[in-house]
Amino acid sequence: MSDSTVIDKQDSVVTVTDPAIDARAREKIVTARIGLLLKAPFFGQLTSRLELVNADAWCPTAATDGKNSTTTPSLLTSYHYDSVSF
Repeated sequence: MSDSTVIDKQDSVVTVTDPAIDARAREKIVTARIGLLLKAPFFGQLTSRLELVNADAWCPTAATDGKNSTTTPSLLTSYHYDSVSF
């Protein structure tokens, strides 16, 4: 195996997200949160308190448990900003 792969608990190979892709995805999320704070302050405040978690290993899209906002960065970077903004 190369250095860019990891093994998860089910012994399936999962590729690690490129840090540049992860940074672009986080930038889109932060920009969408700021827009939400301006348009709907209550919901913007709620989303701003969620911790961003990379979910490449187990979630193909995005999810939340009320404390964390888990996303797949490679998927988010393929979306236009309007699709990322809530």
